[in-house]
Amino acid sequence: METTWLKRMNLVMDYIEDNLDGKIDYNKIAMLSASAKGMFQRIFAIITDMTLAEYIRKRKLTQAAFDILNTNAKIIDIAVKYGYNSATAFSAAFKNFHGITPSYARASGFQGEFFQRFTFTLTLSIKGGSDMQQYRNIENAEDILHK
Repeated sequence: METTWLKRMNLVMDYIEDNLDGKIDYNKIAMLSASAKGMFQRIFAIITDMTLAEYIRKRKLTQAAFDILNTNAKIIDIAVKYGYNSATAFSAAFKNFHGITPSYARASGFQGEFFQRFTFTLTLSIKGGSDMQQYRNIENAEDILHK
């Protein structure tokens, strides 16, 4: 069963995914995560080794690439859909991320790598330890307290 923290982190990821083509409200993210806006952003950066803004940008540019490849929508319309105010800004961000321009991606049928959505899960990994034969069986916890 997922912990409340994991549920909240995945609710935030759901919210981001549902709003990639719109405005992402950082206050709503804070509410979903049950933490202060700045605190969530710091925790996210520590856990993922990237800022929340960088994650959102990479996901938007990935979705924009899917739209470019799978629709006939104008590139400027796709740029606006994902929050870019100009074709120049979108083209520069797209090229910086994907290595090619949006128009070349459409013309070439670009099959590059895309930035996948994060999903938070709990994995328990136990490392180290020693041979259990070194430990003696303690019959009574009181024995430890009185030593």
